[in-house]
Amino acid sequence: MRSKDVERVFNKGLSLKYPEALEGLENCPSAEIVLQRNECIRAVADAKGALDWLSRIDLLLNYAGALLQLLQDSSGSAVSSLATDLVITLLNASGYYQEISLDTMERAYGTAMATSMWSTSGLYLRKGLGLLQFTLAPPISDITSCLSQTLKLRISSTINEMIMEFQFVQQIGIVVLSLSKLRSRVHKERKDAMLDIQEGDLNDLSRNSLVYAKLVIGCLETSSRYSNDCGNIINKSGMAYLNSLIFLLLSLDQYSKDECGVSVGMIDMSISYLQKLVPKSQLEASLLLEKRKKRDILKSAFQKNEIKNKTIRTSLDIWSKKSKNNQLLPLLKLTLDDFLIQLAILLRYRYVQTNEKLSFKPIVSDESTLRKLFPRSVASELQGSEWVFDRETRSLQEVSATPYTETNANDYY
Repeated sequence: MRSKDVERVFNKGLSLKYPEALEGLENCPSAEIVLQRNECIRAVADAKGALDWLSRIDLLLNYAGALLQLLQDSSGSAVSSLATDLVITLLNASGYYQEISLDTMERAYGTAMATSMWSTSGLYLRKGLGLLQFTLAPPISDITSCLSQTLKLRISSTINEMIMEFQFVQQIGIVVLSLSKLRSRVHKERKDAMLDIQEGDLNDLSRNSLVYAKLVIGCLETSSRYSNDCGNIINKSGMAYLNSLIFLLLSLDQYSKDECGVSVGMIDMSISYLQKLVPKSQLEASLLLEKRKKRDILKSAFQKNEIKNKTIRTSLDIWSKKSKNNQLLPLLKLTLDDFLIQLAILLRYRYVQTNEKLSFKPIVSDESTLRKLFPRSVASELQGSEWVFDRETRSLQEVSATPYTETNANDYY
């Protein structure tokens, strides 16, 4: 197998494709491993979603176990080919665990099962991260030591990107869980309840807004530490979303402190970041509030987003849990269209009205001045589960780990 063919395998993408030929299988005493490899190739190429994620993972882990067993009795150039296939297999399985987690978060958002489903998504993240860590440690690291330096660097870079993505997704999951709780306070028993939001409701929203903002700032810092744009998960659109959300949440906190001038500046800054993510037509309402009745303009904004939301899930194919071409992660776009745009429009109207009629404070519009008011971030560190190769069963197995619950996340609040 030529080195250039192998290196192309580790280019950025949603799945790592297997090289067409694999040295080391031709003399294998059993044809089963060849069949396993072919099944994995088909699973990775399955863009139509005939196989669910867990079925793909089962195929991949079975093949990885067979490869580890075969590598014990292999030597020479065959080891390099088999080792490359092993890494591809483990990384694909890890990536599919992340896909399951994102899918679970998306289904959990805005439902009564949000907390328990979020815990489930965290378990899948731990499994996936654990596989990446297993790939970096012995015996896998000993096996891959025979690879070329260029290929080892490419593999290491790919794994480090994926580890960063797992940390980011875990933190995003906590943010989305927080938004789901915030949303439930506003929507209550009907979707248009936000249109009749009262001062007491804003006080309720601001109660935890500072804590939520700290979480989002931590998420932003995690993404900022990664200098190269991953594209799939950590990208410019995601950064714009996080910045917008931080300013929105902190505007609630400032409003509760009777700092209306700062609140208006922060919600305007939030909307300016939203303009990088959504069509101008979705935000025009925020500029027309003074010319039309509040309920009419907000209802119009709600209806536009309601129509749009009906097509969100049907338009996502099985590969779109991770975004492409610097697009916003679908999970985040769901929260944007379902809740945050409407909330930003309403908050701006309320802040401006309160400031013009009661507070009379100067608007703070300089972004650097507003950022000086940011609190210290809060972030959690995702711990991967432990994986081992059982020689007797010739299979990869996850060692029992502490259940992933909301309580674990709350430890760092």
